[in-house]
Amino acid sequence: PTNRNVSEGARASMAHFGWIAMAMAMAAASWSLLGLHPVRVARLPPLVRRNLQRILPSQLSVQELQKFDGKRSKTIVLGILGEAFDVSKGEKFYAPGNGYSCFAGKDATRAFITGEFEGSGLTDNVTGLQPEQLLSLDEWKQFYHEKYIYVGRVTGGYFYDERGEPTEGYRELQEGIVEGKKIKQLKKAEEDKFAACNSKWTKETGSIVWCKEGFPRRVTIHKPRGDTYRRCACLTTEQMDNTHEPYPDCPESAQTCEIKKQGKSK
Repeated sequence: PTNRNVSEGARASMAHFGWIAMAMAMAAASWSLLGLHPVRVARLPPLVRRNLQRILPSQLSVQELQKFDGKRSKTIVLGILGEAFDVSKGEKFYAPGNGYSCFAGKDATRAFITGEFEGSGLTDNVTGLQPEQLLSLDEWKQFYHEKYIYVGRVTGGYFYDERGEPTEGYRELQEGIVEGKKIKQLKKAEEDKFAACNSKWTKETGSIVWCKEGFPRRVTIHKPRGDTYRRCACLTTEQMDNTHEPYPDCPESAQTCEIKKQGKSK
């Protein structure tokens, strides 16, 4: 009897989930018939939009995204990290002929880092980018979530397949973002050891660095991956050692140093 009950329970459960799947399919078909395209859903009042997107996640293909470039439609949509956003209210940036129109109608994630705004540079492929760069892209995505209207996933691209399922590229992205956060925290801890100098540059005088407390010195900062870079720090006499270099032609007790050599002061 116990086995029979289990079997009957399993069949009932399968039937239940079958009805749910059918209901979702019917809902999707109904929305389509009503003309509730993901971009139209994005234009609905916030509460209605969020509820609809929660019931049935919105998505549009790479090909559909291309229609919303501001040329074939007044609505402008761009993609970043596989997510699409209606940026029509930012037409002064994204409308045809404006500074960032190259992002309209496509997911050009990589260009947010590389600055390559033409041809093959306008791609969603982030292969080879460093964890800190992937974290920066995630922060860009959060910016779009806060300022513009979320439309849905971009399917058939680098991050989501044709069914809207995460790809291997998406999983590698998430791992990179986690690593980027760790590196950022470690880097901040390293930089916090020494207060940063104030600095100013003009064409006439070159660079000037100064400290309200402490004295300007060039210090070496160690990155988590082993790389290093140099910057200006305000050090007290207790913090100084022979690895902290004073600026040339600047008295060791001076709190302001003029750097006559052209270029960055680090």
